[in-house]
Amino acid sequence: MKKLSFFLFLFTYLFSDNSLYSFEERCPLCNNSTYFHVKTWEVRDKFKELLDKLNLRDRWVPESKVIEHIDIEDGFADFWKEDLNPDVMIFWMGIYGHNKKCAFEHFWATPGKSVHDAVSGYLKKEKFYFTNFNDCMRAFSAIKDDLTLICDMEVKHLKKRIEDYQNHIKLIKKFHYRYLQKDEDYCKKYDSKLVKRTRYSIDYDKKQIEYRKEDYNENLNKLFIHQGEIDELYNQIYQKCIDKKHKWNGAYYQKGLINFNNGNIFDALQDIEKLIESSKRIKNFLAQIYLLKGQSEIELGLYHDAVASLYIALKEDPENKNAYFERAQAYFELGEFDNAISDFLQTGLKSETIDSEDFSSLFFAKGLISGVLRGGKDGAVEFVPSALGSLQGLSHGLWAFATDPKNCSKEIVAASRACMEFIKDSSSVEIVKGLVPELGELIENWAMISDEEKGNLTGYVIGKYGIDILMASGSIKAVQAYRNLKKANNLFTLERVSKNIKKGGIIKEASNALNKRNLEAIKKMKAGESFLKPYKGQYLPENTVRKILHQAEFKTFSRPKSLPDNFRVKLSNTGGGMKYVHPKHTDNYVRIMPGKPHSPNPCQQKPYVVQMKHGKAYDKYGNKVSSKTPEAHIPLDEFIFRE
Repeated sequence: MKKLSFFLFLFTYLFSDNSLYSFEERCPLCNNSTYFHVKTWEVRDKFKELLDKLNLRDRWVPESKVIEHIDIEDGFADFWKEDLNPDVMIFWMGIYGHNKKCAFEHFWATPGKSVHDAVSGYLKKEKFYFTNFNDCMRAFSAIKDDLTLICDMEVKHLKKRIEDYQNHIKLIKKFHYRYLQKDEDYCKKYDSKLVKRTRYSIDYDKKQIEYRKEDYNENLNKLFIHQGEIDELYNQIYQKCIDKKHKWNGAYYQKGLINFNNGNIFDALQDIEKLIESSKRIKNFLAQIYLLKGQSEIELGLYHDAVASLYIALKEDPENKNAYFERAQAYFELGEFDNAISDFLQTGLKSETIDSEDFSSLFFAKGLISGVLRGGKDGAVEFVPSALGSLQGLSHGLWAFATDPKNCSKEIVAASRACMEFIKDSSSVEIVKGLVPELGELIENWAMISDEEKGNLTGYVIGKYGIDILMASGSIKAVQAYRNLKKANNLFTLERVSKNIKKGGIIKEASNALNKRNLEAIKKMKAGESFLKPYKGQYLPENTVRKILHQAEFKTFSRPKSLPDNFRVKLSNTGGGMKYVHPKHTDNYVRIMPGKPHSPNPCQQKPYVVQMKHGKAYDKYGNKVSSKTPEAHIPLDEFIFRE
């Protein structure tokens, strides 16, 4: 029997096409390995731990739903409370199936007369297998939906209760409260106490709303931390599949997706390129592959490449609105505005305007527009390197040149606030403040300044530095906050350009002015001039540095694997290289250079690395050498970072 199993396994490996029969499936060789089962069992434990931390296994929403009624009779007001059933019940249950495969079943249900009764109907029902990475991603979305539902419904209930309390105060003042059938004089004396108690209840519920929102953010943090841990477990599974040289090249796609979601864009692009190079049978998956490739190329500033990739994605799937939106952004950055508008109109996307009664958002929008225009003006005078991340200025809030607050995008305001809230509370706040000095004032005074001031300072950062300056890798929540803001900004800009010829012309004019300035800087950079010397000490997000170098037609390379995450990144003064600098000791750094084929120095003709510690150069073995010797110029493929 064992021999038969072995020959079947060997036949499958040698003669079947395991390359890409489905991205939704798993490598058949990995699926039978002990390593796969150990890692996926860890995934299951992570999910169980997360569901317990979030209290989602058996949850009704709102948890406590009390309505206070008021009856008016004979000039008196009578109050009585009623406990109601929750609106929705949330369940997550572990399901064990054949061959020890395990799933989590998740559903929303409407409760019966009692929360303990059998459910009377399903609002949502779905199953997720933790042995499938795509199911894991869907499960994270479902958990996020649960958290959002819980927060929204409980806040909605509290707001309704506050409204009821406010109406009660009006009625108490107009009528009298009949309390324990006492006489009318007693009721009048009791009125002031009751008003005071009701106002206390209003204040209490307002605080509860803030607590619910804080809980929501804390729970999202727990979700994203666990998502990152599960991503890493699957990343190890796919890397093992690649190292074992299995024929299932779907591992490259899934690995690329994990890198993209975590903000490691260059690694994601490399994974997709390896997939395309190593597998000939990917015809059925071209739309998925080239959409991810195009998205990665846009974030790295490879706009011509992105247009080519997204052309293939749309050829395979002409109805793919995501691909149209991505290509519209690429066309805009290339200055091809007509093509950008044409693609954008294919998406059918529309922004939502701010509610006329949402004064907080309207004041924030007013400040945001003013700040973007002020930041753009200062950025034109005081050139900053991050401006080169967007040659046509798409990430610099160009919509502000043709918008008034009442027509501002609701998504822009929400995403701007969310992004700043994340930065304020994140562990990388000091790094971001180092990148953008103006953020220090905003973050330190966030709780004390008005909505308009918050918008003004946020807009100033966007207008001067561009949204790309807020990009961070390695944290899913950071990447999502950045991408939500980027999408809202780009969508609104494209919408304004396509909607009104006059206003669109204003935006195009502003874009072309930025492009002219940026092209001059890129021209100097290509010529080898040290135009960045005046900006010494200005660090940028790693992907922004890559984007600038790609636009200047320099090649970039993978970040050294063992290099600490807290090393800051900047452009090298000359040569189109990247410099990774120690966060405290600036004379400790790693400089990666693309090399010059025609250099008279042989050790600089190919890509090389220079590692400096305390101002001294080291060779590939970790020995101290003179910085001018060939040994100090380590070939890129031989470099190993040493502390």
